Amino acid sequence: MRAGVGPVGPVTPKLTDETRSPERTAALVAAGLSAATATAAVLRHLGTKPLWRDEAISVSVASRPVARILLVLPHHDANAGLYYLLLHAWLWLGHSPAWARGLSAACLVATAAVAAWAASRWKGWEIGLACGLLVAVNPFLVYYAQEARPYSLAVLLATISTVALFWLGRAPTPLVNRVYLVTTIALVYVDLFAVLHVAAMAGVVAGLSRLRHDPVPPTLKRCWWLIAAATAPLAAVMTIFERGQISWLPRPTFQVLVNTATSMSGGWLGLEVVTVLAIIALVSAGHTPYDQRVVAALAAAFVLPPVLLWSFAHLIPSYIDRYVIVSALAMAGLAAAGLSVLRRAGGRLVATAVLAGLLLIGGQRTARLEAYPYKVDNAPAMVEFIRAQSRAGDAVAYAGGGLRILVESAIGRHGMFPPDIALAPGGEAFRQHDLYAREVDASQLTARLASVQRLWMVTDPSDQRYPQGGPFAALKPLVVATFVPGETTSFGASEVTLLVRRA
Repeated sequence: MRAGVGPVGPVTPKLTDETRSPERTAALVAAGLSAATATAAVLRHLGTKPLWRDEAISVSVASRPVARILLVLPHHDANAGLYYLLLHAWLWLGHSPAWARGLSAACLVATAAVAAWAASRWKGWEIGLACGLLVAVNPFLVYYAQEARPYSLAVLLATISTVALFWLGRAPTPLVNRVYLVTTIALVYVDLFAVLHVAAMAGVVAGLSRLRHDPVPPTLKRCWWLIAAATAPLAAVMTIFERGQISWLPRPTFQVLVNTATSMSGGWLGLEVVTVLAIIALVSAGHTPYDQRVVAALAAAFVLPPVLLWSFAHLIPSYIDRYVIVSALAMAGLAAAGLSVLRRAGGRLVATAVLAGLLLIGGQRTARLEAYPYKVDNAPAMVEFIRAQSRAGDAVAYAGGGLRILVESAIGRHGMFPPDIALAPGGEAFRQHDLYAREVDASQLTARLASVQRLWMVTDPSDQRYPQGGPFAALKPLVVATFVPGETTSFGASEVTLLVRRA
């Protein structure tokens, strides 16, 4: 490596305290304003929607003792294990939907602050503030920051990992090296698909270093090998034991990929503006090696993860837009880099107008998403519907363990509700090593059904109003012959059908 050059760009000469202090102060101000904006955006509707199925699962797992959480992970969501452990500690202080989502909300606030601070040190406080605001009001990031799932934590870890990687080019210290190593490993253990982001960044750094005949430093290579070794066990568990978790996914169409890009940018207009800014940043980045590497890496991290996962999903269906949420972060950084060039070429007024337009687009999209009364499932309405019409002797049945956990989260500790007819004695979810509750076998279920006059069947639309697995699957001819199905009522992505015994 040439003297004065770090692993991802030129090392910035050391500045005096007098020079550095105003820059640090401005960066901290930008970070604070971005954090305040993110706080206002994410708290506005944090608790107005009920938990949906995946969130209820998060709370169910995280509410268990640590030892039992660790026993669940080999069976389900091993790649979210770090998040579950952090949520477990978070839930010591509360269990309301707003509080359960609070960890994700805090991650968005921290992400906006870190992004603004890092971009300020790179391009000045104005561009730093622009980057922080683009993160704070991004509708895709805000949506998942209002959700008790690991995606917002993954974005925060990806931000720190990215900053550490490129900070190595400015100040290659052992501390920064360790920060990059630890946060990148943690990122993959929060979201396995984020490995695409890590690979895109590393690929650009290695590729541009090769083109410039500037070898990647051994310390950075060693980091990449350690990251691969540390995350290989997780990849093996997810591939061998937990692959069935995404077996329900279809092969994605091209429209799905397009929808991902428009969701991350606030719609077609937002995507068009971001694309123009990205092209401006890429064309102008060649003037300095450092800018070239950062902008190229951000572009790769924005485009490659969705495209690669979408392509892979045609072999093994595995594509959901939130699996590549980190690309929204790269998009914000890329847009900020384009605004920096636009400010130099067209003036501060032009850059500010474009930024205001992007923020307005993102804000409008966020407002539209928040107008819905629920995210996916409307469990409280479903529970009250069943409670209001149930009678003594009724029973309830679930087409899957996730639906059971969802309903139980809405029932709470108080209020009458029909008993779960398939639940085995002592088979509650919190007692199990696996995620879901234990059910009786088909013969025991047959005996229990003999005394039931009315059965409330809770299903997913894909179940076609009847469980496709578990003990009920084997009893479908008996149930169809014994009970008459009534009208099915939908509650978001959940359905309820009342089955009444034939006269």
